Amino acid sequence: MKIAAPLAVLLMLLPVTVARSEGSSAKQCATDCRAGHDQCRIATKNNPSCDAQLQRCMQGCLRKYAPCGA
Repeated sequence: MKIAAPLAVLLMLLPVTVARSEGSSAKQCATDCRAGHDQCRIATKNNPSCDAQLQRCMQGCLRKYAPCGA
C-alpha cells in the first residue's frame, strides 16, 4: 500500500502539469514541470519517483516546442 499512495498522487499531478502548459511557451512549460515536481516531492515526502515524472514532463516540453527537424 505504500506504493499506491505516491502513485495516486503522481497520476493526479501529471494532468495538472500538462494542462497548465497548454498554449504557453517552452520556458513556461519547463517552469510548470518544475512546479509539478516540487508538489510531487512535498506530497510524497521526497519520493524519487517524482524525478521520473519531471523527466517525462520535460521531454513533453521538448517534443512540443522543439523546432521542426530537431
